[in-house]
Amino acid sequence: MFTQKHSSQIEKAHKEILAAVGGEKVSAELQENTPRRAAKALMELLDAEEQFKNLNWKMFPVLTEKPGLVIVKDIFFSSLCEHHLLPFFGTVSVAYLPSEKIVGVSKIPRLVKACAHQLQLQERLTRQIATYIQEKLAPRGLAVVIKAQHACMFSRGARSQAEMVTSVMEGELKSDAALREEFWHTISR
Repeated sequence: MFTQKHSSQIEKAHKEILAAVGGEKVSAELQENTPRRAAKALMELLDAEEQFKNLNWKMFPVLTEKPGLVIVKDIFFSSLCEHHLLPFFGTVSVAYLPSEKIVGVSKIPRLVKACAHQLQLQERLTRQIATYIQEKLAPRGLAVVIKAQHACMFSRGARSQAEMVTSVMEGELKSDAALREEFWHTISR
């Protein structure tokens, strides 16, 4: 969790960055207020510990025999790439085939937010979401797909806009082609 000491350190670092990149050209307004706002924004983007603390993973028993897929799609997220400290953002789609438990629908977007609010790699983010759901629900099948755009690619380097897609498939969603097709068809709509 961030403290006032962290906030002051981050603000000081931003003042140094502004001085290094702008020198005398940096306006008084920019020098005065931007480091504070940037520190606050960075702390909000990297508050995973706080997000996980508030993640109440309340589960409910499955009331039907062999329930079908539960799909939560197009969950918007944003995160910071650990390579360049630049944002990447997009959508997450999750499907699980319940065994004994289900979770309230809002918990999955909250989980996505908690996992995304740390320095991240898209591949690791995909796996973290899947692992958490697998550990909590032990579903018969699970799929997590992330489609994202990375500022480190479209604003520097290749300067090309492209979508990166990562996925994790487990259990029956990995082994059953018809279930997998149902999932891909649903999230593509």
